[in-house]
Amino acid sequence: TPHKISVMNVDGSAFRSLLEYYVSTDSETYYYAQPVWGPDSQSLIVSIPTYPHFVNPEAPVSIWRLYLDTRPAELISQETMEDAGHWVWAPDFEHYATFSYADKRYYLGLNGETLEPLSEPTSPSWFTWIDETHYIFLENCSLKFGTIGAPSITVLDSNLYDDCLTDYDFIR
Repeated sequence: TPHKISVMNVDGSAFRSLLEYYVSTDSETYYYAQPVWGPDSQSLIVSIPTYPHFVNPEAPVSIWRLYLDTRPAELISQETMEDAGHWVWAPDFEHYATFSYADKRYYLGLNGETLEPLSEPTSPSWFTWIDETHYIFLENCSLKFGTIGAPSITVLDSNLYDDCLTDYDFIR
């Protein structure tokens, strides 16, 4: 649902809510949180803003760890949207990418370390982790593959086909 993160067994049993949240969009649309499974499949991490960036760029973003057992949700951190707008956690829960609305670029981070810029400020989008060290993203109509600590490489340049790649789907 647009205001809860819930889980259940494959057969539909044991339905339970792990976290309820409210994000004011100042419109009729909803904010849908995008939790990421942990490597042990026993917890999730999710970032939830107070308001979307277009409403309030200074609004805090809460980073939550949600456990599948009886432990309560754990608030890990709070950041501001301007510094860290959209968080995308790697499956190891240590690496993450965050989009900075201030300079229009993604930054890669490791818990407790300084953020490193991912790309030039050319509005990269659709960032997806493949595993804890590899990722893919779109930048200027090109699909790029990256490895932490190395320059990204262009996998597909859709400009060569007189078209612009605007999104993709990735399945692990």
